[in-house]
Amino acid sequence: MGSHESTQSPCEVVAADAQFTPKNSRVEEETLEQWRQATLDGKLTQIPGVGPVTAASLKRQGIKTSYALIGHFLSLVDEDGLLPACDRFKALLEDCETPPAYRDTVVLAIGEKISSGFLVDGLGTPADIRSSQCNNQDIEDFLAKELTGDPQQDFKGVGPKSKAALAEKEVNTTWQILGALLMLGSATKFEEQLKLAGVASGWRSTIVHQCLEKLAAGLKLPA
Repeated sequence: MGSHESTQSPCEVVAADAQFTPKNSRVEEETLEQWRQATLDGKLTQIPGVGPVTAASLKRQGIKTSYALIGHFLSLVDEDGLLPACDRFKALLEDCETPPAYRDTVVLAIGEKISSGFLVDGLGTPADIRSSQCNNQDIEDFLAKELTGDPQQDFKGVGPKSKAALAEKEVNTTWQILGALLMLGSATKFEEQLKLAGVASGWRSTIVHQCLEKLAAGLKLPA
């Protein structure tokens, strides 16, 4: 008597906790705005909500840079869009055993960053990538257009067969392709992954070239 029992079942409580809940974020708007405008330096702790404990948990799972963590987020952005990816990314943080109290903060911070735009320089462009089938005008046109998320529409070199081969590996969007490059942190390793995925040999370096140029110029997911 005198106590109020929850009307939620244990399963409902767990489900609610597993979902991304923006109101549970601990970051202030001023800090979030500074983060939106910040130049990425690669350090995990630059991300709001990522302190030493969270960074250590991520590094134990091989996620050593902010670029790689953003790449993991992008790898979860399927055709259903950004918001469902937030839930999947929060689940990834749980799998990495990061502190629960800061998971929503990290999800919000990275979601805001990729929505406002970011760039990554320094991945390097190997000589064989520079000789891709994209000339300067092709790259200028690619950087000028708004990406749709459909690899076949966005990339020169992704035709129906390559798109189907990528889908076999559960890579269905442009964002997932760019995320794979960020997770690997290496153009050479990324091209090897495209090879393993079954992307046509004559176009792999072209796709890598476009991804590198886009990340260096700045990537922003459409609203």
